[in-house]
Amino acid sequence: MGIQANYIANMDKDSALGWLAGISYQIPEYALKTSLTYRSKIQHTPQFYEQTSSIPAIPVLNLSSAQHISIDTPQSLNLEFKSGITPRNVIYTYLRWVNWKNLKMVSPLMSLGEATPVNLVDYQKNQLSATLGLAHIFNQQWTSALDIGVDSGIGYPASTLSPSDGYYSFGVGGFYNV
Repeated sequence: MGIQANYIANMDKDSALGWLAGISYQIPEYALKTSLTYRSKIQHTPQFYEQTSSIPAIPVLNLSSAQHISIDTPQSLNLEFKSGITPRNVIYTYLRWVNWKNLKMVSPLMSLGEATPVNLVDYQKNQLSATLGLAHIFNQQWTSALDIGVDSGIGYPASTLSPSDGYYSFGVGGFYNV
């Protein structure tokens, strides 16, 4: 009996269209600005090539496949808010939700004859991230910022499409306006 030793998969480049919708509201005299943006999921149907081989080489275990698969990149929702709290201080926050839980990529070759499809990519949870910060305006050229953030991650280490495995952040920055 042979041992499955290699699995190789390649995918052709693919493009597809999605849509974006958003609303924004602002009151400039209070430095108040908020926006809500939704990005739709996008369905891709690239040509997908797979190949397996065995050691020792047994022809019945050396398989290949070339067919179109369906992949839906995730939808997301973003909320941004900033407001002046004094004439020289601004508070800001960003919230983001990404629907990674619905992203799946199935292997047609490995799923052949299986009751349950074999997923090459399958995230178990959605991602939620948030940032809260405070900016101070020293003059027309100099501004400083301090913020904290958290990201729930998707439950795995960095992977396909690179969603993070979650993090906490602390940021300090300075800006100079030329």
